[in-house]
Amino acid sequence: DRLRIKVRILRRKLLDRDLLRRAGFVVGLEQPHAAGVDHVLEQLSGLRLELGAAQARELLLHVLEPLGQGLTNGNYRLCLPTGEQAFLRRGHPDPVRLGIDRATEWQLYQGAVGQGLALPCHHGDPATGLMLLAWCDEPNWAEQAPPLAAQPRLMAEVLVRLHRLPVPTVVMAVRAHSGGYRQRLAHIPPWLPALERALLASREPDDCWLPCHHDLNPANLLGSRPWVIDWEYGAAGHPGFEVASIQRTHGWSEEQRCQ
Repeated sequence: DRLRIKVRILRRKLLDRDLLRRAGFVVGLEQPHAAGVDHVLEQLSGLRLELGAAQARELLLHVLEPLGQGLTNGNYRLCLPTGEQAFLRRGHPDPVRLGIDRATEWQLYQGAVGQGLALPCHHGDPATGLMLLAWCDEPNWAEQAPPLAAQPRLMAEVLVRLHRLPVPTVVMAVRAHSGGYRQRLAHIPPWLPALERALLASREPDDCWLPCHHDLNPANLLGSRPWVIDWEYGAAGHPGFEVASIQRTHGWSEEQRCQ
C-alpha cells in the first residue's frame, strides 16, 4: 500500500512542468530500451531514490509511451494519472542545421491554435522544441483520408485561416533554402544537378509573402477537421509553393487541382 501511494505521488510529480521539461530533453530514444530509460532516470534522481531503479524504470515506461519516430523529432504519448493523454514532442537538438526556426514555429503555432487549426498546447519551450499538446485520437490523412471530393474544400479552408495570421519575419525562399541544404551535403548525389536546373529555371515571385506551413502533406493532417500538426517549417512563404506542395503530396487529379 505504501508503495502504491508513492507511485501515485510520483506520477503526479511527473506532471510538474519543470520535471517534464527535464525529462523531455533526454527522452529521444529510437527504441524504448533499458539504457535509454536509465539515462532519463539520471535526470529524475529523486524518482530513483524513492522507488529504486527497477520500479522507477517501470513507472517511466508506463507514463511515457514512444510513438512512431518522425524524421527529426522524438514523439511520445504521455499517460496522465487522471486517465487523460497528451502528446509530448522532443524537438531535434540542432534545428538550425535543418533550417528550422523555433521562434517562428512557436509564433505560427500559437496563431494556429487561435484559428482552430492546431491542437491546444499545455506547455511549450521554443528554446528546446519541447511541446506538450492535447491528445487527438483521430487518424491522419495518410492512414484514413476524407473522401477525395471533399479534400480541396477542406484544404482551402485551412489555407484561408492560415493566411489570416500575422506574416512572420522569417522567410522561406525555396532557392535559398535548397541552397542551404546543398551546402551541408558531404557528397553531391548524381541526381541533384538535374533537379537544381529545373528549380533555377523556374520563377520564384517575391511580391506575395504570406504565412505558410510548408509541409501540409497527408501525415500532418488529423481527422476531418483537419487538425494541422508539425509546424517546424512554418515561415513567410509564397502561397503558390504551398498549393503546389499540397497538390503534389496528396496526389490529386487534374480535376481536383482545378477546384
